[in-house]
Amino acid sequence: MEQNKELWPGAVLWLDFETLGEPDADHLTRIDEHLAGLPTTRARIDWMERCLIELDDAIAQGAKGRIRELVKMRFSNHPGHDSAQYAFDSAVKDLYAGIQRRLKKQRAIRRLEADQERAALKQEEKVATSPAPDARTSEQAAIEKTEPDDSPTEEFTTSRKVMLLYYLVVAANEGRAINKSALGRLLERLTGQKPSSTKRYWQNPTGKMGKHDEETEETRNNRAAVRAVLEDLGLPTAVDLLDREAN
Repeated sequence: MEQNKELWPGAVLWLDFETLGEPDADHLTRIDEHLAGLPTTRARIDWMERCLIELDDAIAQGAKGRIRELVKMRFSNHPGHDSAQYAFDSAVKDLYAGIQRRLKKQRAIRRLEADQERAALKQEEKVATSPAPDARTSEQAAIEKTEPDDSPTEEFTTSRKVMLLYYLVVAANEGRAINKSALGRLLERLTGQKPSSTKRYWQNPTGKMGKHDEETEETRNNRAAVRAVLEDLGLPTAVDLLDREAN
């Protein structure tokens, strides 16, 4: 049959437009079946966009017999012309509208797919640029190890930090007295603690109490902890200064 041709070269579908307007004709079902066989949403969109462009010519060519019949009916004042013409025109209009609805749906689906693809790409980039979990764990452990808490339950409390700084600075100054306010400012630079919050430590860095320079058990423990650090650093002069002030 003449109408048994592709809608356009490469369309891989033909429609019998001679039956447009007939009750049993269902061209949109044929189109749905064809769309279901296309591999991607993009391919379905491209096919329908091309179909809307080619549809006028395809109907004009594929429904020649039907159109001629309607023309004859009109010129012969056939009583069934108006209803037949209306059915044909409505079928053409419904065909266009049906394709446009399907095209709109596929475009919406494609937008969702594009959003998902972008999200997946961002996730891949994030994973590619993030350090490995083990590396992050090791780094965090190193930070925690090098930044002890200042709470009294920690091994190296603020009082011990101040005592250590004190003997390091005194040893560097060859045993001469130092500016204790400067010691407070140095502690702030190293720990971020305001001098006002650590004043009781840097004003009495050795921890001795009273007019007779008594030492509490806490002070003795602090001194032993600081002495161990100074020995580990290989600073005998600072160790000697600490020992002399302990006696």
